[in-house]
Amino acid sequence: MNKTKAALVFLGLTVIGLLINFFFFSNRASDTELIQQALKDSIQASKEGRAGGVLDLLSTEFEVNQMRFTNIREISRVIRDMKPKVEIANWEPVVRGDSATLITPVTLSLLTVSRTIPEVRMEFQKEDTMNWLVIPTKKWKLRRVRVSEEVLRSLEP
Repeated sequence: MNKTKAALVFLGLTVIGLLINFFFFSNRASDTELIQQALKDSIQASKEGRAGGVLDLLSTEFEVNQMRFTNIREISRVIRDMKPKVEIANWEPVVRGDSATLITPVTLSLLTVSRTIPEVRMEFQKEDTMNWLVIPTKKWKLRRVRVSEEVLRSLEP
């Protein structure tokens, strides 16, 4: 093996070692910070009408008040057309292992209508996913949203 090939092999192994160190041993953000960032990114995507940024946060088993949302096209259309604006008052989830709960007032604005829901319960779950299609990891996903039926009735026009 000549010196050039040896240098390239050494450089390649060094890069692989640095990538492994970065992905597996670098200091990661706390679960609370990861959830907060995922919510902020999703809220910003919603304001901009970017459905993909919102759908990335939702679990494949996403439900609201025990009603499963499986029609991704419908969710995407609403986000693109209405560009919902969501404001959250409390950003501190309670994390317990691979699940977390955030209870907060939420103001939701769609087109010209804005409503504040005094208590929304968001339940998050760590789910298996892939980074860059090859690196297995876990990611926080919004699994369930709960709003009391009384509150929903009071918000009806």
